[in-house]
Amino acid sequence: HYLEEKGIAVADFGCDSEDRTDYPDFAQEVATTVAARQSRLGMLLCTTGVGMSIAANKTAGVRAALVADEATAVSARQHNDANILCIGVNGMDENLAKRILDQFIETTLETLNRLGVGLSGFGERTFMLDALPPFVKAADSRKFVLELVDKLQAAGEGVNALRLGEDVIAKTVCRHAVKANDSLREEELQGLVDDLRRCEMPYTCPHGRPTLIEMSYPDLEKKFGRIQ
Repeated sequence: HYLEEKGIAVADFGCDSEDRTDYPDFAQEVATTVAARQSRLGMLLCTTGVGMSIAANKTAGVRAALVADEATAVSARQHNDANILCIGVNGMDENLAKRILDQFIETTLETLNRLGVGLSGFGERTFMLDALPPFVKAADSRKFVLELVDKLQAAGEGVNALRLGEDVIAKTVCRHAVKANDSLREEELQGLVDDLRRCEMPYTCPHGRPTLIEMSYPDLEKKFGRIQ
């Protein structure tokens, strides 16, 4: 009930008694759910945590990490993009287990922060967004961040989240870039040109599409239908 009290939706796959069970069955069920992205993260407990982590990692797309301290929980998320937390309960203090779980869940926010997205917890079920990467000019900042998170999750299998994040941000920025037929004031047009001049690579977007096209005067007149 710890996560539910924090306003986080939980799917409990058991077990529901103290009877002996085949732990790989539970590991597979949680792993399958996470791999199918029906759940963003998973958590598995057993006596040592070793068996659960081995069983879960047999499922493609799962990165189960056996964690015994808060620092390892952070590292597992930041550097290994772990999506299932495994804890050995033998000798584990309940309060420490909760802190480990908190770090495992909240490190996603730190990853976004390191990508330039200023997102922080603001109560039980609310987040405060106060910064975007300086090159992002999204009209709907909330939509931009939601798209970024969705793409990181969708493309993050086997890839370091920070390394992937730069490319994902670039792609998401392109979707929010100025497009044909967008209405711009004269100062906005001048601002775009000035920003382009300051770029290290002003000739293409992050995907290699050209931002500058050379056109002769006769070609320009043809575009306006002045000559055949």
